[in-house]
Amino acid sequence: MLRPIHQRVGLALCAVASVIALSACGSLAPTRAPSEVTRNLPKDTLPTEELQALDAHGKLPVLDWSAGVAGTDKDGNGIRDDVDAILSTGGSGPAWHVEFKDPAKHAAVTQLAAAYQKVATLDVKNSKALNAVRLELAAALECAQSQFTMTDETMVSSSLEVYTFNTAGRQQARDAFWNALGDGLSVSSNVKGCRGY
Repeated sequence: MLRPIHQRVGLALCAVASVIALSACGSLAPTRAPSEVTRNLPKDTLPTEELQALDAHGKLPVLDWSAGVAGTDKDGNGIRDDVDAILSTGGSGPAWHVEFKDPAKHAAVTQLAAAYQKVATLDVKNSKALNAVRLELAAALECAQSQFTMTDETMVSSSLEVYTFNTAGRQQARDAFWNALGDGLSVSSNVKGCRGY
């Protein structure tokens, strides 16, 4: 059974914890103080500790910090434009970098990013929509697991989770999804989950 997103992120955030722990050794000390972006956010959009740590280590990409959960999706592809810009580089961004130049891997990551965006914007009171998003997220995770090693899939999905749910409102939407879902998801590696984005 798959754990809720925030618990999965916690497992992969060991990378951040390692960076912070190693900073005591000096070579990986924070490269800068939190940026002006994260220092000046409204109270209701403050980033998580993980995002602040990434920012302090110069590994936080440019993200949409607007108050609305949806953010901007100018091309209407179902992925927030800031996340889309990161994926267009062929990698998962600076947080936990994994390259995915291969079209099948890129399609899997795109499918997962779209599924996370649906979680962020879902009306959890609509049981039909909740079930549809549950199925889409399970398929996207199965696809990602079929395309990447376990380590790379964890880093890719954790990056997307942290980027997608980067504000308090988006984190609340994520938590509402998992609370409405109940027992989580049952997911195993399966290329049949791939939708060919």
